Amino acid sequence: MLPSGGPDLDEAEKSKLQNSIYADLVKQRGREAREMSGKEVSLFAAIQLAISPDSWALITAHSGFPEARDESDPFKLWNIVV
Repeated sequence: MLPSGGPDLDEAEKSKLQNSIYADLVKQRGREAREMSGKEVSLFAAIQLAISPDSWALITAHSGFPEARDESDPFKLWNIVV
């Protein structure tokens, strides 16, 4: 859905604009994913360092922690944290 207040567009123009916006977002996500590649271990470690030892003990006891640790997956770790 496009925001209101812009120019009057017919349905074909709206569709074309929405597809263009979507394509730009897909490209941006791809760039960010490439930039993130290889930084997972660093991010995992940064999350670990920010957590108190008592909280870390609770996190390591979580059933999903072994998988997150083995894959050094900061996203899986963060899902455990929150």
